[in-house]
Amino acid sequence: ITSCSSSPALPVGLTISPTDCSISGTPTEIKGKTLYTITATNTAGSDTDLLYITVYAPIKIPDTGLSNCYDNSSVIPCGDSTFPRQDADYADTPYARSYNLPTTNPGYSADSFTKDNTSGLIWKTCSEGLTGANCLGDAWMVRYYGSEAGPTCNALNNANSGAGFAGLTTWRLPTIRELEYLFQYTDSDYHLDLGLFPNWGNAYPYFWSATENTQWSPLQRYYIAQDSGHVSFNYQSNRHSIRCVAGPPAVDATPLLEDQSDGSVFDYRSGLLWQKCSAGQAGTNCETGTANTLSWGAALRYCRDLTLAGKQWRLPNLTELMSIVERNRGAGAYAIFINDSVFPGSQQSYYWSSTTDGHIINYANAVYFGGPGSWGGMVKTGMQYVRCVTGP
Repeated sequence: ITSCSSSPALPVGLTISPTDCSISGTPTEIKGKTLYTITATNTAGSDTDLLYITVYAPIKIPDTGLSNCYDNSSVIPCGDSTFPRQDADYADTPYARSYNLPTTNPGYSADSFTKDNTSGLIWKTCSEGLTGANCLGDAWMVRYYGSEAGPTCNALNNANSGAGFAGLTTWRLPTIRELEYLFQYTDSDYHLDLGLFPNWGNAYPYFWSATENTQWSPLQRYYIAQDSGHVSFNYQSNRHSIRCVAGPPAVDATPLLEDQSDGSVFDYRSGLLWQKCSAGQAGTNCETGTANTLSWGAALRYCRDLTLAGKQWRLPNLTELMSIVERNRGAGAYAIFINDSVFPGSQQSYYWSSTTDGHIINYANAVYFGGPGSWGGMVKTGMQYVRCVTGP
């Protein structure tokens, strides 16, 4: 081989060896699935081969924080065969939650922040308007309309004579997915950890995100309720609290899905492998059968017994199931909030998670795919739809 080339040019950060056409390096730009023509040349002529490359930003989905296993009404030992493979059977899945306690950087003793070691994000310990080690004072409530919320976080980059709050200059308003993963869904409650975010209850409970509601109105933004973790949206003229974040730039959290042609769908972004069809459906486009609703216990057993693609399956926990919610699938009040091109036949309804409701243990959490990715507790003996998962 005397030379090697690629058409189009490889993603930034990747190089092709001129002697053996091997590709190496670390890509530094996000790029969708692209077909590349690799050409090798020598004195006898040239030959080509085709190669698909996708460059994506992986997302580490944190574990819910649930530590007990349950039947329909009480705590039970994990590993139970009647209520198998539920949330707490899989500790630190997909990834362990790991935070540093509030701290400061040298030279910025008044600027407290809390680091998420899983995502690399750095959160301002106090919501805007609260100050000090215990986050005291009156929390600000600002409109998104007129871009009040975003500039408030951006203003932190000019603090300390331009050195930035805590010496950081990457402060911004978080996305709704970043806010969702900040919450822990424990055996007793859904909330922020008081040890990480002191006095969080002193702020107005709704927090703006930077995520626009393109589904229904560009004049709306998503927000999260910090006393429950529930997500909804509101017009930008309304006033909510804000919690700023720094660190890595915001990444597109939209699942990067690929049909594996064996009844499963792989999400490159999370590393999770999903059942393509809802329980009860089959076929290349899930055209055979009818999506079934099952009780929570029956859903756990269904996923345990599923024989598909040679994998062992389980019912997804709440944070895993939220990861395939796509909130901006296109305009229209009745659009489904999941990629129904990859998951055909999906229902605009609730799907079970394996996470018991921390408030009422005869309820388990389910995610609603007919709305903005909302979720809530449903009585375990009730009937909801089912999609199983495995990995990462």
